[in-house]
Amino acid sequence: MRIVRTFAIACALLALCASLPAQIGTSTITGRVTDTTGAVVPHVQVSIIQPATNFQYVAVTNEEGIYRVPSLQPGQYRVTFEAAGLKRLVREDVDLGAG
Repeated sequence: MRIVRTFAIACALLALCASLPAQIGTSTITGRVTDTTGAVVPHVQVSIIQPATNFQYVAVTNEEGIYRVPSLQPGQYRVTFEAAGLKRLVREDVDLGAG
């Protein structure tokens, strides 16, 4: 009887642990960088900083000017775009939610 109860408790804990990651929602920032004429801009450094935690992630746009930063926690972010020969652009208070 004791082994069965221990096994049942272990199974319940395992099920609980398996469901925990599903409870944490994350966000993804993705976009395409273009210039004032609408032409895509490759090789732009995109810095994403969450001021509350000082978490920083840096991505670089591909040949189509596309960048993607997955698995970000919900919250406020500052996104900075930098490339040689172009003016630096900063977007403050980018609000990310989950779901």
